Amino acid sequence: MLRNAPPGYADIGALERKAMLLRRHMLTMARGQGQGYIGQGLGIAEVLAALYFHELRYDPGNLGWPDRDRFLLSTGHYSIALWAAFAEAGIFPV
Repeated sequence: MLRNAPPGYADIGALERKAMLLRRHMLTMARGQGQGYIGQGLGIAEVLAALYFHELRYDPGNLGWPDRDRFLLSTGHYSIALWAAFAEAGIFPV
């Protein structure tokens, strides 16, 4: 997301609401599959909300933007949370 707020400024309430939306997406995905590492995903929701909706610079409409920030998640058990963040960020439809 292209930053509009001054560096260091974060709307904590907005980030908490985003984390809650990420959790809802995760629960919907896990319910549809009947499985998943849901506990790990629920636990990292705040981190991904802060990254994808405050810190990382990216443009969902231009994923090839060369100056975008990159985030690598090496723990596969958290992937349900990453997919939820992608959906909420508009990288792909919910």
